[in-house]
Amino acid sequence: MLTFIKTGFYGAVFTAPSFLGGEHMIRATTPTHVFTFPNDIDPSECKRILITYKQGNKIIFEVTEENVTIDGQDVLYTLTQEETNKFKDTVKANVQVRILLGSDEALASDILSFIVKPVLDDEILT
Repeated sequence: MLTFIKTGFYGAVFTAPSFLGGEHMIRATTPTHVFTFPNDIDPSECKRILITYKQGNKIIFEVTEENVTIDGQDVLYTLTQEETNKFKDTVKANVQVRILLGSDEALASDILSFIVKPVLDDEILT
């Protein structure tokens, strides 16, 4: 079960996961991050959606609208084991969503922080 914290696009409400069990993500897992858009923004009508994952001064990876699932007001992205293994454990990481509306208005969420937790064996399970 995911719980949600509030953050904001400029002038709009935006929600994103605080991750199961607190604000953390475990390496070598496949968590689904759910970003709930405010009622006045239809994610399916956005020209661009960009989700950026960053740790320290390094962008770990970015996700675009082609790689997300849109379900009503929710934008979902399931990270792969390989993606979560790119993060260093016990170090804070950040995620931010930026969008481009049909009117060419660009909006950004607040930057959300979480701790990356280790696993005993980071082998990719197949």
